[in-house]
Parts: sequence; structure tokens; C-alpha cells
Amino acid sequence: MLYRSKLFIFLTFYFLVISVWWVKFNFFTSFEGEGYWYNVAYGLMALVGALYGFRLYKKWGGLKTLIGKALFLLSLGLLSEWIANSIWGYFNIVKQIEIPYPSIADFFFFSIIPIYFFAILFLGKASGSVAVLKKARGMFVVVILSLFMLAGAYYLFLREGIEFSNPIKVFFDLAYPLGYVVTFSITLAIYIFMQSRLGGIMKKVVLLVLVSYLIQFLADYTFLYRALQGTYVNGGIVDFLYSIALFAMPVALLNFNMVLKLFKSELGQVDDGIIDEEISVDTTNIAQNKIYITIIKEIIIDQEKIIGPLAIEYAKRVSGLNISGLGVSDLNITIIGGVAPTVLKELVEAYKEIFGNASVTVVKESIAKVLQTEPSYKNIIGSF
Repeated sequence: MLYRSKLFIFLTFYFLVISVWWVKFNFFTSFEGEGYWYNVAYGLMALVGALYGFRLYKKWGGLKTLIGKALFLLSLGLLSEWIANSIWGYFNIVKQIEIPYPSIADFFFFSIIPIYFFAILFLGKASGSVAVLKKARGMFVVVILSLFMLAGAYYLFLREGIEFSNPIKVFFDLAYPLGYVVTFSITLAIYIFMQSRLGGIMKKVVLLVLVSYLIQFLADYTFLYRALQGTYVNGGIVDFLYSIALFAMPVALLNFNMVLKLFKSELGQVDDGIIDEEISVDTTNIAQNKIYITIIKEIIIDQEKIIGPLAIEYAKRVSGLNISGLGVSDLNITIIGGVAPTVLKELVEAYKEIFGNASVTVVKESIAKVLQTEPSYKNIIGSF
């Protein structure tokens, strides 16, 4: 359970302490520069989350899998956040510059936009949401959201014109809001489609990542608006929003680990001894079995690109399916004592435990690739 994790207990306690601290110096007594130290303090949660994430992504298959890539980028985003936050604190405390904008810190702050964006894309692709976005309805949602965001960005940041005397400031004044127009629109569209399609054990985990990103977006947008208006205050409401985001993202990473442990505990309860027993291979329809075996192998290969070695382990749980080999590169698959279509459906059901109905979208893509050379079996896709 998550609440038993030592890291979760630490993060929760730490967040509660700095939240009480924030209330204290915002509504009661405070010493000079206290907001500067608060900013440095909440940034440490990003460093803790980054270090944890850089260990975690390897457990999900590393950069060879979609989940592994997403976790790596989320960790990289947290690291960039900590570096930027530390540089900001250095300018505050050492250089006595209250609002160092723009500065070298902004290069790291801005890098978070594309880093988190690609992390969300990998999660969206893993759940099948990106495939939906490519369709007419998905593109329509993205276009509408983008236009809405453009209108909001113009009203908040550009309606009073642009001062071109400082080229670096001009770049960030334009890059921040316009960068978020694209990334936030697509992220929100992915969130909308995930809400209706995503299921299984991974649903809450993935949605928590998206919610954490949305909080980060809200904090960034609020900061940029207040900085341009000259009303930003160190340690104010903007930084409290940042502290929430930097607490939520490491907790999201912890949830990925909890799910991984759950997967492994369930798989550990499966008795694989049946593979070693004497079994009879169904040879009543060799041609049909061959195409189904090809499809099953393609599905496992594609799932391995999403969740790593767990893909093969989950496939081994399917009754009537005998799998051997050290990895996807040398899989040996036979259908035993059962009907091939039934075995395929049971395999899909096994993967649905992870991403729910969203897994069906990925499965259909896998089947479609195989059926490009076997069009006579196109009815297989319609059975899902």
C-alpha cells in the first residue's frame, strides 16, 4: 500500500510542514527574505522525486518501453525543476535579486514544458489515447482547445504589446504562453479521452500524472502573468501551487512503483508448472492457428514496448497458451488444448487488467499490422 511507503510518509510529512510554514509567514509573522527560503525548501521535493524516478524507470524496461520513457522524462522534468528553483534561490538570497526574470533559471524552467509534454505523449500512446487523437474527433478537440488557449494567452500576456529592447525577455514572454498553448491543449485532450477510455490498475496512476502536470501548468501560468504585471511575490500563492505540484508528481511516481509491485505479486501467485506437463497441441486447423500465433506474438511484442518484461509474464497467465524463450526476440508460442480465438480473447483480457478498455485500441493496432498481409482474417478485429 502507498501509505506504508517510507518515501510517501516522508513526502507527506515534509509537505505538511512547509504548508504550515507557508501559512505562518503569509498570514502571521515573517522575517526578511523568508519567502526565498521557502522556495528553496519546497524545491527539495523535486530533487527527491527525480532521484527516485531515475531508479524506477529501469524497473519498467528502461528507455525501451513507453512507460519507462515516460518515467525517465518525468524524473528529468523534476530534476530541471529543482535546478531552476535552486538557481532562482541563489539570485534571491546571494545576489539579492527579488525576481530574476529572465535568467539562466528560465532555461531550465522552460525545458520542463517539452520534457513533460513528451512524457505525457508516451503515456498517451501507451494507453491508446494518442491513436484516438489522430482521428477527426480528436483533432477537432485539440484545435478548439488550442484556439481557446491562444485567445487566453493573447488576453493575458500580449494585448499590451511587446517590449523588444530585451531579446531574451521577448523570447520567454512569447515562448512560455505559446509553448503551453500546444502542450496544454494536447495534454488536456489526452486527459479527456483517457477519462472515458482508460481503465484497469493503471488508470488512477496515469491520471494522477496528468493532474500533477495541470497543477504545474496553473502555477506557471499564474507566475508568468504576475511577473509581467509586477505583482509576483516570492513565497506567495504561486509558490504554494508549485509546492503542490512538486508533491503530487513524486507521489505519482510512487504509485507506478506500487502498481509494479502489485503486478509482480499477482504474477508470483501463478503456477507455471503446467508448462512442463505433457500437453496436446491443437492441430485441427493449422492455418488458423498459425495466423493467431503471429497475431499473439505481435501483441506481446507491442505490449513489451509499453510495459517491458511484464508483457511476457502476463501472456504466460493465459490458459491454452504455451510461451518459451528469454525475450520477445526469440519467443516460441504454441496454442495448446484450446480454440485459438478464445486464447486470443483471454490474452486481451489479461492486458485489460493494466489499462482497461484502452488496451483494446493497442491490440487492434497490433492485429491490423499482421492482417495487412492476411486480409482474409480481417474479421478478427471486429471480434473486439
